[in-house]
Amino acid sequence: MGATMRHHLKMLWLALAMTLTLTWASSTALAAPPSDVVTRSGAGGAITLNYPERFAPAAKEIEQRARIALPVLASRLGVEGFPVIDVWLVSDLDDYFEWNGIPSRAPEWAVGLSLTDRHTVLVRHGLGPNRAPVDIEKTFDHELAHVAIDVARAGHHVPLWLNEGFASWSAKEWTLERSELVARSAASSQLIALENLESQFPPHHATTSLAYAQSHHLVNALAQEYGNDVFARILTYVRA
Repeated sequence: MGATMRHHLKMLWLALAMTLTLTWASSTALAAPPSDVVTRSGAGGAITLNYPERFAPAAKEIEQRARIALPVLASRLGVEGFPVIDVWLVSDLDDYFEWNGIPSRAPEWAVGLSLTDRHTVLVRHGLGPNRAPVDIEKTFDHELAHVAIDVARAGHHVPLWLNEGFASWSAKEWTLERSELVARSAASSQLIALENLESQFPPHHATTSLAYAQSHHLVNALAQEYGNDVFARILTYVRA
């Protein structure tokens, strides 16, 4: 190989290395929260809060909810405690994924999200996709319950109806509309078979609403019939 060819190859490799370095540096710079995002420990070290400074009052509300909810969840699910839970309070759920360099996994309609087996909760603050104010306490309670179920199941499968029903029940999300929906569906023999709520909910909006309502109704019925510790007994069986 001639000296001229070696020189050209050397310059090519240097240019490629510089491009890769700049690309990596650029992506690293993008995959980080803005400078105004606060990260601090909360609820006696049980959670790590991440939020823009302007959301500080809402972050205090979430911290207070965590202090109340975590011991209740531990008791109901029969676990001694939880790993530190990462909580992100954001104006858009996609912010979390952008700041952390992760492809977005948030449904367009979602105002909260729990990341399976990552002990991470995302809560949208402000207006939701439907332009209605987000109830951050109920949203946090719901997603926190999902994290608690993840810990309690210890990697084993639990039915989706139990997971979603327990989260909705824990957040006290039962409404008159849900009650009427379940009653109408029962009267017209249109309830969804339980085996069809095992691993996924139907994609159609109206049927999905019924799936969530049925799941909450069933979990509430279990608690009323067998007591709140029924879920600890179920999870013990799941782990066996």
